[in-house]
Amino acid sequence: MKYLRSACVFCGGSPRVSKVYLDAARKLGNLLALNGIELVFGGANAGLMGAVSKGAMEKDGRVLGFLPEDLLSIESGNTDITQLTIVADMHERKRNMYIHANAFITLPGGFGTLEEVFEVMTYKAIGFFDKPIIILNTEGYWNPLMKVLDQIYQEKFAGDFEKSMYRFVETPEDVLNLLVKKDENQDLMTQKIVQK
Repeated sequence: MKYLRSACVFCGGSPRVSKVYLDAARKLGNLLALNGIELVFGGANAGLMGAVSKGAMEKDGRVLGFLPEDLLSIESGNTDITQLTIVADMHERKRNMYIHANAFITLPGGFGTLEEVFEVMTYKAIGFFDKPIIILNTEGYWNPLMKVLDQIYQEKFAGDFEKSMYRFVETPEDVLNLLVKKDENQDLMTQKIVQK
């Protein structure tokens, strides 16, 4: 049997967002920790980044954060996690997150979140890795992105393979249902989903 060891979460760091997004992020952190999946993220303490890491830590999860040195003046690093690593720049941040993750989960976010998820989609499309990509569409936040992707396929800039590389889901529980497999032929598997 093979087990999913870690998941990288891309998400926004804005503290001004709706509570519904914060609650979903915290719930996802809870579920990752309860299922023994290490959280890898961007290391900040605000917004959804703070919520998902807090959710994992409050359920005794393991959390790795990578924060660029240049962002320390505008983003507070989350020191209440297992390990916060200060890195040289954004490229090193992403490189570390990609290396340490067995899967990628995208929550609502802004420009940085979009850049990160499109980069891992591109890497998967050209064969750099074959890791799961899951997009949590809390309250329909990513519906406009789904329309943009549909346009890409309709105009033949990408095809069925690219369409199969990722999944949109509605709830944190849906994320875990995709990550947690019971089929022994699957690479990502645990015995059962823990939700409490």
